[in-house]
Amino acid sequence: MNQIQMIAERVMRRREKYLTTIQRWFPKEIKIEVPVKVGHYSMTDISGPTGSRCRRIITQDSIAIANVIETPTAIARDYLAVNQYRPKRLRGKMQYESSEKIMARSSLVPGFANPSRFEEGEYIDLQAAYFSIMSLIGWDCVYCPGRIFALGRSIKDFPFPQHRISRNTLLSTAQPPTFCTMYPPGGSKFSKMKAGWSETVNLQLVAAVSDILQAIANLAISAGAVYVATDGYIAPNLESSNKIKNMISDFGLNARVKAHGPGSIIGAGAYRVGSLETINYKKRRSDHASSNVASMELSHEIWIQKNLAYAASRY
Repeated sequence: MNQIQMIAERVMRRREKYLTTIQRWFPKEIKIEVPVKVGHYSMTDISGPTGSRCRRIITQDSIAIANVIETPTAIARDYLAVNQYRPKRLRGKMQYESSEKIMARSSLVPGFANPSRFEEGEYIDLQAAYFSIMSLIGWDCVYCPGRIFALGRSIKDFPFPQHRISRNTLLSTAQPPTFCTMYPPGGSKFSKMKAGWSETVNLQLVAAVSDILQAIANLAISAGAVYVATDGYIAPNLESSNKIKNMISDFGLNARVKAHGPGSIIGAGAYRVGSLETINYKKRRSDHASSNVASMELSHEIWIQKNLAYAASRY
């Protein structure tokens, strides 16, 4: 049985477990008779006999498989399950030394804006950033910032690499989840948000991806970038652009030029490069320009770069 067939089998088992209904959008009002777990793409009854619970899924961003459709998030979790991906744990003293550093990186993404004008700039995009990085380092990598970087199994064989939501879920599912449950009227509560845990929580992966993006951002700024937003970089001239693209290539990753031409930076989320212009740029053109820095100091960018270059050499 191949990978697609194993994922399809899990999808069909869910169909047997739940009465599944397909909707284009969730209705504005819905009658709730039992507690319901609410996700981005599904609403699932969490009580009642197996086979009689209702699972409502929407068609937005759905994936066709086994003559039915499934949510992109469920497909990503199914992929991890059928391939038996499990987070690897650091042990002993190293676990305690690294846990604080890793937790501090769980939600950090790089951001930088230097208000300026330029005549021949380029917006450089790191292609499929999260998926490309995980394909190199492996979903089950072992990472201790600045000390240990052991590569895991690549996710290059993910069967839906062109589906952005599903491939990015491979990273978001590694973060501790927050569950939203809605309850029938008449009780003591209507809804509840609760932090949880799952077998796919992998903070080492999250920390590794965060540090890699930050390392690239720091080196891009050193190369002259005047704007950074997660996986996008604005170079004010061709010399800086070439340096940034070469640097990204040294990480074993691919970059593309998304826009080219004259432009300016006003602040975070407000920029223009050639024909590429953000909504906030139009709104804030007359505002006082201000810089925004949400970066993180790293002392091991080159160490990260060498590890990524080694990972790329394996393929």
